[in-house]
Amino acid sequence: MNASEDGTRNSLNHRPKIKSVNIPYYFQGEMEDSISLQIKSLVYVFHRFQISNLKPFLKISDLTDEYDFDYLGSNHHSNFNGANKSANQRSSMNSRSILMNDKLDRIYNVDHFKTQLLNDPYRILIDYSKNKFRSLLILSEAPSEFSEIPSLNTPNFNFLILKPDDPTEKYVEVIVNKSGIYSEHRINNKIKVQILLRIINRQKKALESNNANSPEFSGEFTKDDRANIIKSYVQKLAFYIQVQRIYKAALKSKERDMKNQLYKYSNDKSIQSYKSLKSERSRMILLPESTTSPIKNTNMNANNSSTGLLPNSTNHQISIMDLDDTVNQNNSDYPYYSDTADSQASSSTSSVNFVKLFTPEEKHVCFEQSKMAVRIRIERERTLLLF
Repeated sequence: MNASEDGTRNSLNHRPKIKSVNIPYYFQGEMEDSISLQIKSLVYVFHRFQISNLKPFLKISDLTDEYDFDYLGSNHHSNFNGANKSANQRSSMNSRSILMNDKLDRIYNVDHFKTQLLNDPYRILIDYSKNKFRSLLILSEAPSEFSEIPSLNTPNFNFLILKPDDPTEKYVEVIVNKSGIYSEHRINNKIKVQILLRIINRQKKALESNNANSPEFSGEFTKDDRANIIKSYVQKLAFYIQVQRIYKAALKSKERDMKNQLYKYSNDKSIQSYKSLKSERSRMILLPESTTSPIKNTNMNANNSSTGLLPNSTNHQISIMDLDDTVNQNNSDYPYYSDTADSQASSSTSSVNFVKLFTPEEKHVCFEQSKMAVRIRIERERTLLLF
């Protein structure tokens, strides 16, 4: 061996070792990142994408023609890598200084995080991205590298611990009472608990069915079961809220039409009484082509029609997970629901007594159409994500 070969070997043997960096992928269930990495990465992307300042609906990006985050106020931007925004200009969104730059963006895999959050057929539902992020803050176990779990210093955004084998009461305590999921919308806790318990019971039945012949089956949830329960809860609650919004807005629109007709008859000195007008109203057929149809007239996002929920046509053959049971038991007037000021595109209908204005048949048809509008829109997004 000559000197040059020996020198080459020595240089290889003494090549400095580069410390490997764990890259987060933001998966849930058995494929989840380590708890410590989840905490670090979620803290970073929370500030990086200003999750607490997201508008209720996504927007269509002018650059990519795809869904993107939209923000409350004019001083918030979703793209920190733009030509007019250098790394030195980035600042923290909280009292704690959070360093953000291109290198950290790569380390924390922010592009993949955004893909995980946005590539979801439920993304067009109100406040969905924000609440999907809240669900990621529910950790499957306590971190080993932290003496205490860091705080995001923002109301309704908290790291919580829910182990897969925790009892049902713990699932209710964490997911319903502490997670802040859909805290923008005031919903009676009975409704939320009912939704969650139904999901848990179905997951238990599926688990028992899949392990019926396994002698080692313990009956406890796995991380995948736990992740599916949390995901289903966010989706079903989002569906529930969206259907109610369209349903109430449609009834309010019909109420205005009725008042306008009554005013017209009054000015024309028509001999029709209010009683006969009510009888005529009862014969109205709520079809998508009707001017009073919630599918045609209700706009869920006044600021951006491109992210509105209502389809252009209802002649679609669809297949969707069973979501009917989420809303069917409360499809009359939804007495437990109202929006807060934090939510945009609000339809304030709490003072309207729909019971006296509409027959049960009318309300039922209106409700079914509202539900169908949401289901069709979700299926449309699901189809788009396949291509």
